[in-house]
Amino acid sequence: MALIRIEQKSFKKAIAHYEDTMKKAPKNPTIMNNLAHLLVSYTDRIGRAEKLARKVKSIMPGDPIAADTLGWVHHHRKDYKNAISELYFAAQKIGQNPTIRYHLAAAYYENRQYEKKRGRA
Repeated sequence: MALIRIEQKSFKKAIAHYEDTMKKAPKNPTIMNNLAHLLVSYTDRIGRAEKLARKVKSIMPGDPIAADTLGWVHHHRKDYKNAISELYFAAQKIGQNPTIRYHLAAAYYENRQYEKKRGRA
């Protein structure tokens, strides 16, 4: 249901669905990660997003999707050094994922590493 809401651009409803699902499955890292990504991308609840993203990263430290979410949280906190570290790891693991590549390019740009955002890293 949450994925349908995301497709419909009903982000508040998708967040509500993930919050409800978290009550039933509070230790599910996929649910936590998806909720964290929605929170950081579409709300001002960065603290909650960070808490969830860090928990997912501790459960799945080698997962590139978890790294992308935590990196995106760092980016929104203007912690570009840590954002680049997480997002670079994710990009190296997944490769041509456009969302991860966008997140990494945005972090490079904000950190004034313009040559790297063009793929010359």
